[in-house]
Amino acid sequence: MVPRAALVYYEHSDPTKRATTVELYDVRGAQLFNPRPLSEKNIEQFVQVFNRENKQKRAAVLCGVIPDNTLYVKDNRMLFLIPAQEHTLFFGTGEQAQKKQVFLPVMVFDYSGPYHSINVYWSNGGKDDILAGQGCLIGAPMPNISSGHLCVGSSMKRFPYVPDMGTMQQRVIKGFFGSTFNEWRDETIAPIMHYCMKLVGDKAGQQKFWAKKRCPALDTLTTAKQWRKLKF
Repeated sequence: MVPRAALVYYEHSDPTKRATTVELYDVRGAQLFNPRPLSEKNIEQFVQVFNRENKQKRAAVLCGVIPDNTLYVKDNRMLFLIPAQEHTLFFGTGEQAQKKQVFLPVMVFDYSGPYHSINVYWSNGGKDDILAGQGCLIGAPMPNISSGHLCVGSSMKRFPYVPDMGTMQQRVIKGFFGSTFNEWRDETIAPIMHYCMKLVGDKAGQQKFWAKKRCPALDTLTTAKQWRKLKF
């Protein structure tokens, strides 16, 4: 094996300081040349060169930059979250779909490729809570979702699978929120969605939502047993 590039990690000599730096070097013989700070751009360049040169060698395929909101990655599966925020959702069918602003809690997406198997959950905690095993999830009580499993329509079919997990995260998010939510499989979903729409213009309600770490509309519709910890 002939080394072509190297990543060098620098740590501050003072252990009380957490300043660190990573640089990418070219390797020629036994010497390192052309150092440059590690950035998303040159990580992508490094990945492209590696994958191109190893395409015919059945070597491991690098997957590029893993976004900070990633919880888990293995082979073609990844879990990632998006923070609690206001979203634009489309309810209905075709030209009759209505655009609504909806405040949703932390959402966790469990994605497996290459055939776009997607599960979507609401979380009562953030990234640190989930990674510590303290964040509990419930299958998102939204149209087109049954026990957490998303019915993938034509919106996702137009996005081809790629091994770059960062790219796939963006495609999953774009496909999910760009879809029309038209299958009301559970009649209890409607009042939950109306409650989430009301939260958009009710900042005090949003604060109350997080203070209780639960959605009041869910309290009458679910039991504690239906909340579960996510297992990787």
